[in-house]
Order: sequence, then structure tokens, then C-alpha cells
Amino acid sequence: MAAHYDLGHAFQEKGDIKRAIVEYREAIRLKPDLALGHASLGAALQQTREDLDGAIAENREAIRLDPNLQAAHSNLGSELRAKGDLDEAITELREALRLNHDDAKAHRDLGLVLGKKGEWDLSIAELREAVHLDPALVEAHIGLGAALGIKRDWDGDIAELHEALRLESGKAIADVALVGAAHIGLAGALIAKGDLAGAIVELREAVQVNPSSAEAHYALGTVLKARGNTEEAGREFAVAQRLNPKLKPPGNAQRQ
Repeated sequence: MAAHYDLGHAFQEKGDIKRAIVEYREAIRLKPDLALGHASLGAALQQTREDLDGAIAENREAIRLDPNLQAAHSNLGSELRAKGDLDEAITELREALRLNHDDAKAHRDLGLVLGKKGEWDLSIAELREAVHLDPALVEAHIGLGAALGIKRDWDGDIAELHEALRLESGKAIADVALVGAAHIGLAGALIAKGDLAGAIVELREAVQVNPSSAEAHYALGTVLKARGNTEEAGREFAVAQRLNPKLKPPGNAQRQ
């Protein structure tokens, strides 16, 4: 059993999630009450982004077997955040932090959930703690930037988003969704500061790195339209609507 668990952990560290899942399942088959095995399997299932319900079920089982297993509470909180169950996510993440206050990812996830609930001061405090504990958490910098923007601290917003982009650019494989979100966030801050030309530069970067982002195309169309470039704006709105039919071009936008 231990060999299968250790092998699963090794595969997970190397990024071979499918083989990790196989080994974790075998470890659990041999020892069904292995709480850490269930928690690790849950974390691996979450990483695939294909079986969120399965990930939640595994971490719930881990907590049933060992209510003080901090990793399971942290994982479950993250998974519930992804699922949109914000109140239960907060409960699990606070329990995870009670068990280990130095869990940077739990602070990050709690900060992001609190932001979704509009509790911006609490969100900022959690996200600052997250980046203090682990300065490399890109999503925490993006979330902190967004929260500072809500508080109209545009310079703080811009600084956090530039740091997120710096960190992500140093990776062998960048997360295009995070990079795109950072550029969109920067554009929003620049618009607030009256720099529409700078915002267009950021939004062009966003659509270049993540062409499937309807939000980026729509935002670019909006700023182009404000600058009087209705023809190109119309093209961007058309792309955005193809990607997300719920997005309707604003009135008088020229479509090609």
C-alpha cells in the first residue's frame, strides 16, 4: 500500500496526474481507510479539471476518516470554490487555516472566495497573507490586484498584476488563462486612470495569449469603440459573440 501511495505522490510531483490517480486508487483499494490517500486522490482529480465532484467526494471521505487532516480541508475548500459553493468553501478553508495558519494556498483561496462575496477588506488581508507566505502564487497576485482595484488603489492594482505577469513569464509553460486575466485586469486599471491607449495594448496582449477569451475580445472592442475605431471594434465584438453567444455587442457597434 505504502509503495503505491509513494509512487502516486512521485508521479504527481512530476506532473503525471493520470498515473498518480491509478496509484492512489490502488493504495486505497489495499487500505480503504487511508485518509491521506483519499485526500491525495482528491487533489489529483481536481488537477485534471475533469472530475470536480469526484475530488470533493474523496476529500469528504478523507475528513470523515481523519477530521484533523489539514490538507483535506484545504483541498475541499479549493474544490468548493471552483464549484461555486462559497459559504461551505469558507468554512473548510477557515478550518484548514485553524489547523495550519501557514497554508498560503488556503489563504489565497479564502481571499478569492471572500472577494466573490464582496468582502473586499477581508479578501485583501487574506491575499496579502498568501503572497507574504508564498510570493510565487500568481493567482493570489491577480486576485489581490483586482481587490485593490475595487478599492480604487489603481497603482497597487497595477503593481500586483505586473508581478503576476513577471512570475508567469518565468515558467516553462505559462497558464494562458492567468496571463490573459492579468492583462485584462491591467487594462481595467489603465482605463480607470484615463489611459485608453495603454489599455488597448494590454487587451491586444490578452487576445494574443488567449484567443479563446470572449471577455478579452469584448473588452478590446469596448475600448476600441470608445477611441472611435468602430470597424475594428465590430470585429472584436463579433469574435466575442462567437465565443460566447450571450455577449451582445453594444448599440451601433459595426459588425463585419
